[in-house]
Amino acid sequence: MRFTFVILSLIFMFIDETFSLYMLERIYGYEVFKLAITPWFLIPYSILIFLVEYILIRLIYFSITKFLHFLRRLIAFH
Repeated sequence: MRFTFVILSLIFMFIDETFSLYMLERIYGYEVFKLAITPWFLIPYSILIFLVEYILIRLIYFSITKFLHFLRRLIAFH
C-alpha cells in the first residue's frame, strides 16, 4: 500500500509543482522563474511538496478506512 501512496504523491507533486511554477512565471515574471528553477530552490521545494502530498494522501486514506470500518460495525450491530 505504501508504494501506491508514493506513486500518487509523485503524480500530485508533479502536477502541483508544474502549476505553481507556471503561476510563478505568470505573476512575477521570467527573472523570478529562472531563480525558482535552480536546483538550490527546486530540490527542497519538490521534497516539501512530496512530503505534504504523501501525508495528506495517507490521512485521507486512513480516515476513509476508519469511517468505513465504523459503518460496518454499525450495520453489523443492528
